[in-house]
Amino acid sequence: MLSSMGDPVPGTLRARAGGPTTAARARPRGADEPFDLRVRIVTDADVLRVLADRAGGGPAFAGEMAQRLDLPEERVPVRLASLVSLGLVERLLDGKDGGFTITDRGRAELARRQLGSGEGSP
Repeated sequence: MLSSMGDPVPGTLRARAGGPTTAARARPRGADEPFDLRVRIVTDADVLRVLADRAGGGPAFAGEMAQRLDLPEERVPVRLASLVSLGLVERLLDGKDGGFTITDRGRAELARRQLGSGEGSP
């Protein structure tokens, strides 16, 4: 994609000066190909389920969530950011060591998804 001046538009798939394309940078860690089916996709429902299943309902921290979701620990806050912005998850502490809990809205969304998939039925 080119701008009206004929220059590449930032963020397009054109290779930049000696750098990888946007698609190459977006590959999941451990994937040999852009759509390598061996890489597990962590869904919003997976994250909500992990938080809902916590014994005692206390906060889950990045280390525990990384282990349960099979994600690198540093990716947990990034992965949960959209759920926090939607009000499905609450971040309890600011900074790197913040804990996460599921909100009432998050529990309702998880129940809705489980009913829709047949997971919640006997």
